[in-house]
Amino acid sequence: MENTCFRGHYMWDETEEQNVRVAWDKLGKDRFHDILNRVRNEMLVKHKKIDIAYLHNLRPNWMKTEVWNELVAYWSSPEW
Repeated sequence: MENTCFRGHYMWDETEEQNVRVAWDKLGKDRFHDILNRVRNEMLVKHKKIDIAYLHNLRPNWMKTEVWNELVAYWSSPEW
């Protein structure tokens, strides 16, 4: 999100700039993790599969195929 857009809705003292940035980044990271978990599970249900590898090239419409396929590869790996 653009700083100007965020700043247009909220106000804080300049001395709190770094704290606001850290909190905003943490919130974004946490929410993005939740979004990816939700979309992965929704795609498995949609395609009636339990094997995540099946979702290769079956991305959500808002994500680039290359990014989705990298996520599927990661979710299919032993590290996951």
